[in-house]
Amino acid sequence: MRDFGAIQSPQNAYLINLGLESLHLRMAQHSKNGLALAQHLAAHPKIAWVRYPGLPGDDQYELAQKYLPNGASGVVSVRRGRRARR
Repeated sequence: MRDFGAIQSPQNAYLINLGLESLHLRMAQHSKNGLALAQHLAAHPKIAWVRYPGLPGDDQYELAQKYLPNGASGVVSVRRGRRARR
């Protein structure tokens, strides 16, 4: 911010710092919620597929275990529809 000449107001700086202090707690819960949602949707009969790197059986599961040991965030991709019969 200094290089561009922008200066934060004291209130904005305080709020950003306040948010950063609890970020590790919020992200841990965010990842737990993402995993719980992915597990629930994977078992739902009206969902064709779920993509979530923290979900066992996902293409990226091994990489997520290696590079994201504290959780794979809350981003879940879902496709509605009938499951393909195997």
